[in-house]
Amino acid sequence: MDFLPTENTNYAGNYKVFSGLWPRALAVIIDVIMLAPMVLFCYVIFNSSITAAVFGLAVVIILAFGYAVYFNFSYGATIGKMVLKIKVTNPDGSSISLKQTVLRLSVDMAFVALFMTALFIALSDASSQAYVAVDWMERLGYLIPLYPSWYDLVASRYLIWLFSEAFFLLINKRKRAIHDFIAGTVVINREFAGKNGQPGHLISSNELDG
Repeated sequence: MDFLPTENTNYAGNYKVFSGLWPRALAVIIDVIMLAPMVLFCYVIFNSSITAAVFGLAVVIILAFGYAVYFNFSYGATIGKMVLKIKVTNPDGSSISLKQTVLRLSVDMAFVALFMTALFIALSDASSQAYVAVDWMERLGYLIPLYPSWYDLVASRYLIWLFSEAFFLLINKRKRAIHDFIAGTVVINREFAGKNGQPGHLISSNELDG
């Protein structure tokens, strides 16, 4: 599959086609804000009981990934990306498939699954009386020793993954993170995306002005 050029020399000199680190990072922050009600819900149920915490966390995780899969597959962008006017596409600017959407999230999903497994193990070993008897800060301190021994290894590997994502995005001309290579996708400025699943194209100043 062909790639769109990295720059649109027909518009304003050299208009960048591919989206860099900061617009993508800001899009993530906006998405986190959009998901704030779920975070608040998670906080409330986490404080109520161990059973409620297990159930609520599972629901929140499913909804969060469902949000990412639905918007990226249906529109090529989450709400955060829409605000920043960037879009996930194939290298030629055409729409991505459901498989590609899931592949882009696959590594993060695997890490979250491991983190949640560790938390569920800690919760299963916790005392119900001790859990509800303390505030949320003390509760976190109470749960930490109950985490499985492999949790620290997974957490350190996740930090390496995040830094690697940013590093690879910064060093290649098409601004592809590792998850883009995994899924065969790119993130471009929305103007250059194709319509109705068709390949994208470079636009001229006349098209933009019109």
